[in-house]
Amino acid sequence: MSIRSWAPLTWAKGPNDDTEQINNQNANAGDTITDDITVTGSNGFEGTVTSVLYGPVAPLGSPAAATCVGVDYTNAPVAGTFEVEVDGDGTYTTAPFTVLVAGCYTYSETLNTVPPVGPSMRGRSSETVLVFPKVTTQISKQTANVGDTITDDIKVFGSGSYKGLVNWTLLGPVAPRLTSSGAQTCEGVVWTNAPVASRGSITANGDGVYKTAGYKVQVAGCYTYIEMLVGDTTTPPTTPSTPGLKSETVLVFPKTLAVLAVLGVTGSDMVPVALTARFLRRGSSRGEAGGAHLGEADPLVHPGRVIVAGREKHQRTLLPCVGNQRSGDRRPESPAPVVRQGAHADDLGDDLLPHDDRMMGAHRQHPIP
Repeated sequence: MSIRSWAPLTWAKGPNDDTEQINNQNANAGDTITDDITVTGSNGFEGTVTSVLYGPVAPLGSPAAATCVGVDYTNAPVAGTFEVEVDGDGTYTTAPFTVLVAGCYTYSETLNTVPPVGPSMRGRSSETVLVFPKVTTQISKQTANVGDTITDDIKVFGSGSYKGLVNWTLLGPVAPRLTSSGAQTCEGVVWTNAPVASRGSITANGDGVYKTAGYKVQVAGCYTYIEMLVGDTTTPPTTPSTPGLKSETVLVFPKTLAVLAVLGVTGSDMVPVALTARFLRRGSSRGEAGGAHLGEADPLVHPGRVIVAGREKHQRTLLPCVGNQRSGDRRPESPAPVVRQGAHADDLGDDLLPHDDRMMGAHRQHPIP
């Protein structure tokens, strides 16, 4: 950022000063500013100009319309002092200065002649900058599955002693884009008119990192956070962050449906038996495996294994599920029942998919252990 200064020997405004206004000279905490000093009418003077940066001073106006116009810099702290070598008329630039705290800052210059000329009046619009706090965020994960919980870490920087609200909004879901390779991505997604999944506020107590409330995503798609520090009479507000920033965005995938195969068992413990696998409904409340309960809260119990009837005390035993193949949409002529010695035929019947849903597997041979 460059701030044009005054013409020191004549106290006249430099070129273009009439068009430069404070409301166009803004920065964020962490930005670097400099002062461009234009010297005219020096008659070949060789020497130095001392530039003093004052601030921060609280802006005037409401948080939504903060301004440095009319701010009193009489007792303002000195943020930095810079010596600039000059050699006749021309434009010279001060060393860069990184502003770390929000508020109003202004430059004032003195031409070190004998006697010195200056200092220039503090607070002129062409020499003043309004610095805003900076808010950056990091989402808890950038890929997730439906049912996962996401949060956002909000880092507040340069707020000084601000104690107040930071508002956050979670937008989504928005349909992802497809890359040339067919992969899904949230890069380049249009967030205009995106639905609001959740919103809230956190109370900041000065600079620091603050975490949003958790949100459990229920629908696949792209989601992104936006944040805004509300501000108060001493700290100007931030503008809402740009939706779709990589650090604020997550791509949520549909949850993969895991299945638990239930085998119908026929034969004896001395000869191979025929096993027919059928899918359990997702979230079945009655399927069990080794004492584990297969329900909505845990649909992934023992994926890739099967339940068969044991030969003693009707105890069910876990065996690896081997060789099963999907038969497509073909309906088996006679779906094999789930059988246990001494058990009722409908013991697991309620847990099986309706007969017109996809079934799994041709008959495979497997001995009972």
